Amino acid sequence: MIPILDLEKIYSEYEMTFQSSQISKEQVEIIKRIDEIIQKLDTGDASGGGFNSWTIDQLILAKQKLDRYADCLSEYITFHQSRSNFAYAWRKFEYAGDWQPMKTALKNETSEKVTDTTIKMSLDKKFAPEHFYSLFHRTRADFLLMKIDSINKHSYTISDRVRELQRQFRANELDRQLEVPQYQK
Repeated sequence: MIPILDLEKIYSEYEMTFQSSQISKEQVEIIKRIDEIIQKLDTGDASGGGFNSWTIDQLILAKQKLDRYADCLSEYITFHQSRSNFAYAWRKFEYAGDWQPMKTALKNETSEKVTDTTIKMSLDKKFAPEHFYSLFHRTRADFLLMKIDSINKHSYTISDRVRELQRQFRANELDRQLEVPQYQK
């Protein structure tokens, strides 16, 4: 069994290779922008508190940006899902095609009976890189889906806050209209 620390190192190496070769700089930049907007909504910026202190215009602008970024993320999700699905299907067909040749090769290597389990283990080892390729793309697609869920939750919260600010504005306007001028008393 591989010790956890060694496994973590192996994972990190695969992840770094995947990120440098399969994740575009634009995708990374969009995630950073999303995180910045969400951070400002949650904790505020240098000028004050979180989104409760923002004007309607600021809230609407933030929501529009998040919605546009969600559209971009959808394209990246499609990219990663398609790579994962293709790798899975390709591996499955190759696996089936390599079954008999692997069985023959294993029979030639040993005098013992070759079992289905032995063949499967050999094929799993042979196709491990394709499995990891598929796994990392699937994981990235899942990560991006979680980002879109976060955007949707924040968009909903922003919309609620905008409606509340509009309600408060209408109530204040009504109060001003109902005030009786001093000279009419």
